Amino acid sequence: MSRTKKLPPATQAMIPLDKLVLSERNVRKILKESTIESLAQSIAHVGGLLQSLSVRAVLDGEGNETGMYEVQAGGRRYRALQLLVKRGLVAKTAPIPCLVRSTGYAEVDSLVENSEREALHPLDQFRAFAQLAEKGMPVEDIAAAFAVSSLVVKQRLKLMSVSPVLLGAYQKEEMTLEQLMAFAVSDDHARQEAVWDGLSSWDKTPRTIRRKLNEHAVPANDRRVIFVSLEAYEAAGGFIARDLFDEESQGYLQDADLLNRLVEEKLASAAQTFRNDGWSWVVASTEFAYGHTRDYRPIRAIEPALNEAETQELDRLRDELDELTNGTDEEDDLDQDARARYDALNARIGELEAKRPVYSPEDKARAGVFLSLDYEGNLAIDEGWARPQDIATAPVAGDRPILEPSEDMGEEPSAFGCGSPPPQAAQEDDIGPAIPERLKTELTAHRTLALRYALSLDPVTAHLAALHAIARRLFYRWGAESCLQITASDSLIPPFPGLKDTPFARALEAAHKAWAERLPEEPSALWHRLKALTPEERTDLFAHCVAMSVNAVYQPHAHDKSSVEAGDHLASELALDMSALGWITTAENYFKRVTKVAIIDAVREAKGDATADLLLELKKGDMATEAERLVRETDWLPPFLRTASLTEPETDAGADDLPAFLDEAAREAA
Repeated sequence: MSRTKKLPPATQAMIPLDKLVLSERNVRKILKESTIESLAQSIAHVGGLLQSLSVRAVLDGEGNETGMYEVQAGGRRYRALQLLVKRGLVAKTAPIPCLVRSTGYAEVDSLVENSEREALHPLDQFRAFAQLAEKGMPVEDIAAAFAVSSLVVKQRLKLMSVSPVLLGAYQKEEMTLEQLMAFAVSDDHARQEAVWDGLSSWDKTPRTIRRKLNEHAVPANDRRVIFVSLEAYEAAGGFIARDLFDEESQGYLQDADLLNRLVEEKLASAAQTFRNDGWSWVVASTEFAYGHTRDYRPIRAIEPALNEAETQELDRLRDELDELTNGTDEEDDLDQDARARYDALNARIGELEAKRPVYSPEDKARAGVFLSLDYEGNLAIDEGWARPQDIATAPVAGDRPILEPSEDMGEEPSAFGCGSPPPQAAQEDDIGPAIPERLKTELTAHRTLALRYALSLDPVTAHLAALHAIARRLFYRWGAESCLQITASDSLIPPFPGLKDTPFARALEAAHKAWAERLPEEPSALWHRLKALTPEERTDLFAHCVAMSVNAVYQPHAHDKSSVEAGDHLASELALDMSALGWITTAENYFKRVTKVAIIDAVREAKGDATADLLLELKKGDMATEAERLVRETDWLPPFLRTASLTEPETDAGADDLPAFLDEAAREAA
């Protein structure tokens, strides 16, 4: 039976700091200077060392003690004390608690002290912080005592608001610290526990935890929140769950109903301002569906928002701003002069962008305004829209006619204008006998055939007539019939989800409104206005009108799918790239609306088999969300959005298989 070896003798002593030196036999050689700084602050805050230094007497050549002692274990504490001496916070001769050893090896003492100690479990530290806070110790004092920032203390105190069940899981190492931090975004213990129990075995990422905890909340960067402001929401009694561990997040608003009420109230107040300004009507909504202005006509402003000189100035200022910041938003590194110019540029650009067109009081009295929120949470003002009935009843003559004549209008509208009946037709009842309806039909049939022949000989007028017929259909909802059997319609107006939010939809809407503002309000004056355009302008308008008439939408119950096939050919001819135009495949616009098999196939195609296999155990909603994240940085597109190369159709037989009567070579030989 072995006997337990006795511990080597050691004595406690208070030794002046100037009698201590760092031992060469201290095994810790590598350390960070920043840790010395934080340790010094901690020692100063608590008023001295809480743990003794391990030292040995320094001997001379004959083995006699010199009165000096070398620190073999506790080198970081020794360095921190020396730093406090330099700052005048500790005297050079201050007594330091030491454990003096005289036997064994100094290297063993140093190695054992540094190797065998166990760091405090983070949860014990969090609880200690909470206990100090409960006793009334300010956060700043806790931070100073442990040489950490106040934010770190607040974060660790926040962790103690997590459900005790989840804290227990963290203590048992069933949960990581990052996962525990994600749960701290909510104070609802029942909700926290439900989310933890509902996580799949594979997907327990902090991102997923945060998303599930806040799936019914509104993120602080939502455009509705920006519009009303966080301050207004909190002043109305709204609660914000703040995520102290996400520097980019401002929190999550927990009362969506309150937020929506504040948005409605602010929009209503803005709408009243426009009514007071003389507008006939105002429609306000958070957002409108694509094509909501199709049944309206834009009225002309007395003064445009920007004249030509201001438009050129705005373009020039934007170019200068891009050059000043090298195409980035990083202005912090600019010198004083550059920063001053940066501020001046932004101020002037803001003034120009905020300018609005000026309308006459008469036009305001027969038109209205649409108010909504743009993508950055600002009030989007779309003013100057007239309803068809308002235009139809508007007087043509007066102080400012609807269609102002100009020198470049050309000839008066001809009978071929298809929208303006000949003068004699209007006076028929007064200047001649009534014509039977059957005879009218026969006569106009002869005239129609003659028109066809005449038009076939005049390509320029044919192009103008086709443009006229299409433009009447697309820009007018009344009096839009043409004498040409050419029709065009915008059948994408029904509110398909997300259609209005795409970059190409916004660009097309802006172009359509710009053309609508250039065309007359009355369809009867359209032919005259089209003739006044330059050939290049007519070509551009023709392309726009043809484009607006495209409809390659798949109809599940339609027997004829040829329009979809024609759309494929058109896409190939245009080399249409939906990704380049700004399409992003998301959970809402695709993944949540297809089967799990389709989601897996999409991820497999975009990211490979290994990544796709990781999603197999997820529920449908989580799988869709993860698929969106995984394919976001790729060019992957759903099948119906892809463009295939237009290839020549292949023949079923080669030249050798042709019948003799179709084979040119065989015929010549015969």
